[in-house]
Amino acid sequence: MGYDSQLVFEPKRTIWHLPLNKELIKGLELTKDDVVIIQKFKTRSTKRIIQELRNYPIKVGYIDCDEPIVPDIAHLADFTIVPSSFMQKRYEEHGVSAFCIEDSPEKFVDEAKTQSDNQPLKCVWFGNHSKSKWKEVTYFEQLLKKHNITDWQFETISNIDKATHRWNKDSFNKLTEYDLVVIPVPEMSLDYKIKSSNRLLQSMALRLPVLASPIPSYVDVVEDHGIFDDIICENETDWVEKLRYYSNSEVRKRVGGKNLDIAYSFDLDSIILNWISIMGLTQSKPRLLNFRIVSFIKRKAFSPFKAIKPPFFA
Repeated sequence: MGYDSQLVFEPKRTIWHLPLNKELIKGLELTKDDVVIIQKFKTRSTKRIIQELRNYPIKVGYIDCDEPIVPDIAHLADFTIVPSSFMQKRYEEHGVSAFCIEDSPEKFVDEAKTQSDNQPLKCVWFGNHSKSKWKEVTYFEQLLKKHNITDWQFETISNIDKATHRWNKDSFNKLTEYDLVVIPVPEMSLDYKIKSSNRLLQSMALRLPVLASPIPSYVDVVEDHGIFDDIICENETDWVEKLRYYSNSEVRKRVGGKNLDIAYSFDLDSIILNWISIMGLTQSKPRLLNFRIVSFIKRKAFSPFKAIKPPFFA
């Protein structure tokens, strides 16, 4: 798009305080129409930094993705961006006019997989490891055992050794080898309710059928495109019946193609225009400066239109 976009700060490990003082801010040489974006920092020091940035003729944006929400910080920014409508409503309840922008999938696969009804079929869970997140895996394993489902082989891809496969740079290609992605949520906590739809959309972009629990952002996507029954499992019976449904190769082929078409409506070219509109970018070509809370990948440049993601999904 022609904008000078710089990733100014991204530490090697998770930190909670943005180490930015008056002198460092002065060294940024901020000028009219520049945009500074702060992602996820939630401590009181963030408020002080935004107040200091207010001494310059710039715009300040705040991006939040997780609980707890911080309306006191968001109130100080020119705009606040969140990844789900549920989180948007949470902020609006506190008087913050937040904008919801869905994440764009990182990889699209146009070529259809050769389908087979040979059993066992293979389904996969992928995600960032945490105690709460791994409960998804445990729940699904128990469901398969309880209902004696033997025609599906279940595997996992994550950033820990106990996963079937460790996440790496080739994991998107690995995912395309599976017949189905599963995203089960045994308990719909607030942390899940505010989540983005990125795991769902990325799976769909790989031309894969998906079964998932009714995370609000997922429901938004599937209801808008009339595919609720193809994806959402509201209870244990749904899981069992829909696993049986996807044992049919023609069903998987048809739904996978439809999922890909829908995922393309969230591609980067579509998402960019939302960012440009919210940030009020003009032909003056301002700089976009970004401050992130944690580092996963070393990069010299950064585009706020496609946030650097960790090598797994939230």
